Amino acid sequence: MPIDGQSGVRLGATVWIDEDASIGVQLGGFLLSRVSSGSAFRSDSNGNPSLAQPIIDANTGIQFPLFISDPAIGPLTGTYANASTSRLFGWEVNGVFDTAMSSGPLKVRGLVGFRQIGLRESYSESVTIQNPQGTPFALTFGGTTSLGLSTLDSFRADTDFYGVQVGTRVGYHFGRVDVDVTGKLAMGVSQQRVNISGLTTDVSGAALLGGLRALSSNIGSHTSNDFAVAPEIGLNVSYQVAKGVSLRAGYNFLYLSRVVRPTNQIDLVTNPGLVPSDPSFGTIGGPSRPHYDRQAADFWVHGLSAGLTLEF
Repeated sequence: MPIDGQSGVRLGATVWIDEDASIGVQLGGFLLSRVSSGSAFRSDSNGNPSLAQPIIDANTGIQFPLFISDPAIGPLTGTYANASTSRLFGWEVNGVFDTAMSSGPLKVRGLVGFRQIGLRESYSESVTIQNPQGTPFALTFGGTTSLGLSTLDSFRADTDFYGVQVGTRVGYHFGRVDVDVTGKLAMGVSQQRVNISGLTTDVSGAALLGGLRALSSNIGSHTSNDFAVAPEIGLNVSYQVAKGVSLRAGYNFLYLSRVVRPTNQIDLVTNPGLVPSDPSFGTIGGPSRPHYDRQAADFWVHGLSAGLTLEF
């Protein structure tokens, strides 16, 4: 799954150990800007339009609507909103060395090093419901009639990849132009953390654990580790405008095999007895749903870059 429309910065430096620039140490890193998105829906004072969240009853397997607003119930008035954030970053350090295939304007270099990639994402849903007329059982909190309440379900997913890396960089120089293609493969561990939280708050100020998607059955901190691979391909073209100064443009494609993403961790099957705003809240028995069942996914990102190269 790609990350859409993010700008960022990529920095890199190579320190050559010998005078022939055949052995060196390469440092690099990138940071994409944090992207936020979301949507919101609101009813009018008469409860129009009807808003509801779909729930699959864990006891019956039947889907039913959990109303946020409706002119015929209460009437209920309310709002629904969701929000998501995403940020990707990483760094690497590599030893770089010339190979025997280098000749004249052709440079074939190998690299061996270490790489880290981090992905930080979150998703939340918030609901506010009002029962201004106090109609019995139109809205309940903890099993009793409520004049209004709000819920918040939050899912945060963090992935950190750490791995050893090997690769090859092939460059060709002609005149003021340099073209190089780099292929890298990192192999290591993907450390995954998912934090789920939920809360329902009544207008009286009382609060109960659990919202609508995040309940006592799945709330908490969950960690796991997977073997993962992170290949990257890059193409760069640079033009020397002055001695030691070049303009550079490029394309990169990065893939990471195992990440956790927040929306993939949402279980739509729910035991109504665990939902603080459901009339059956507190009913003993039934499946412990929603539950946490880690879902790891593949992730990729690609983009264009432009920059300035300085040589000392």
